[in-house]
This record gives sequence, C-alpha cells and structure tokens, in this order.
Amino acid sequence: MRSFILGFGLMVVCLSVGCGGGVPGGRPPDSGSDGGSDATGEAGRPPGVMCPPISGGEKRGLGACCAAASDCADDVGVCWNGFCTKTCASTSDCGPVVAPSALTVGTAMACAANKLGDPISYCLPGSLQDCTTSTTSCPPGEACALGLNPDAPAGTAAGSVAYRGLCLAKLKANAYLPAGETCQPEDGPYACENQGGYVGTGCVAHRCTGACASTNDCPLGTQCQSPPYSGKLGGAVSFLALSGAGVCLGRFCGQVHGEAGMVTGQVGQQGADSLCVAGDVCVPTMAVGATGNTQYLSCIPPRP
Repeated sequence: MRSFILGFGLMVVCLSVGCGGGVPGGRPPDSGSDGGSDATGEAGRPPGVMCPPISGGEKRGLGACCAAASDCADDVGVCWNGFCTKTCASTSDCGPVVAPSALTVGTAMACAANKLGDPISYCLPGSLQDCTTSTTSCPPGEACALGLNPDAPAGTAAGSVAYRGLCLAKLKANAYLPAGETCQPEDGPYACENQGGYVGTGCVAHRCTGACASTNDCPLGTQCQSPPYSGKLGGAVSFLALSGAGVCLGRFCGQVHGEAGMVTGQVGQQGADSLCVAGDVCVPTMAVGATGNTQYLSCIPPRP
C-alpha cells in the first residue's frame, strides 16, 4: 500500500499568453510492457523533433515553433503550446502554418472562439470541429484535444460543461509518440503526436493522451476520466460519472478527498499499486472535483 501526503487544488492549467514552451520533445517508445497501452508504436520510431533555436533576432510567424512570446513576430505575439499564434475574431484573421514548425507547414489555422475564463480567442491548427459527441470523428491528420466550449455561456464555471473536444492538427507524423505511449511531461509540448489543447501538452500523467467522451475513445489500457480542475473554470460537481468532455488517463486506482470534496455516502480511498497492471504504480495524477481539493489517482509507468 502506498500512502500520499497531498496539497489540494494546486494544479495550474495553462490558458493564456506564453504558456507553451519550445522544449525538445518526444521519446522513443519503451520496449518494456507497462500494461497501460497496447499501442506500442512502430519499431524505431524517431524521437520528437527539436524546435530550432532562435538566432539573430529572428521573429517567427503563425504556427512556427517557439519557446516564448518574444520568439514570435509582433503581429502574432503569442506562444501557445509551443507554436506562435495570435488573437482572432474570425478564421479570416488566421492563415496557414509557416516554417519552422512541429506542425506540417501549410496546415490551415482556424479561430477557436472562447468566452470562458480569459475570454480570448486564438488561431489554432485544424478544423476545430466538435469531437466529443457520439456521431463525429476528426478528419485525417487531426486528433481530439481538450478545448473550451465555444457554445458555453460567458462566465460558465461548471467543469465538463466548459469543455469540449476540438479536432486539432497532429504534430508531424512518425516524429512523435502516438496516444497511449509512455512519455515524460517535462518534455514539453512536442512530446506526443496529439496536442493537449487546454491542458497544454499531450503528455498527461506520463502517457500521450487526448480528449474523449467515453473510454471507447481512448487507447487500450486507458480510461476516459474527468478533465482537471481549473482555478478559472472550476471542475465537475461529480467526477465519478463523466458528463461531457474528458481526457484519457491510466487505470483508475483511487481518490483522496479534501474535506469539501466528499459527497453524501462516499468513502475515502487510498491508492495501491496492487490495483494496477504489474509494473505500473498508483500515483496522484491531477486535481479534480468542483473545488479542486480531490486528487485523482491513476496507474502510470514508472520512470526508467
């Protein structure tokens, strides 16, 4: 049995200007069995491509890779999840991805409308169509990422109601790890083929992830669970039954509540490695719940 001493509600969710980072990303697939994914990837898949460093006062355009807003041209000015973007009122304000980029050059960017939290709309790569309904799937070259619901009323702070799956362009094919693979969060926004959207990176709790409406949307060995708590958007009143958009995480292995996180009739739990597939460990994954004072525990592959 593994016990935890936790600080609740401390998770910071990346939303605004300068959140992204141009950290060299990606790792080759590990050869060991972590029990959490059957998607082992192609043998010899290369690690993620590094973002070329800025040199000689270079300023980069829309969709180009970046480490900070200062890397981007003045008419762009925002570094979001590792690429340059800008605020927009409509898709006509956006344009195609330019080099150098972890995205395929020429990918069309569209305006992702946002009235929640910080009500700023950004140009994002891909069709941005809703992918967390039972009748839709993303076009080729795109994957479902956690986004903000453009149809939610301004000021909404009701957890999954505030979120929606958005189809975003994948990073360059065969250069990054697919959903379900083992990754390291500190590898930054280029660790995984799928983008993380609102959560900032596709690598969540040591697995490449994506948005989902049910576990059927997730790679084998992972489960669809509630999105993380946000200081701006709150969290789902109950994360025991997902309603709306969530994220794919490793196997559930417990939950540790703050005093306000308990609901009537609910009992406290602690995590145990024995609840995981052999080789995985049970750890706090993210702050969840209506007030962010509950820690969701899931099975993850240990570090090498």
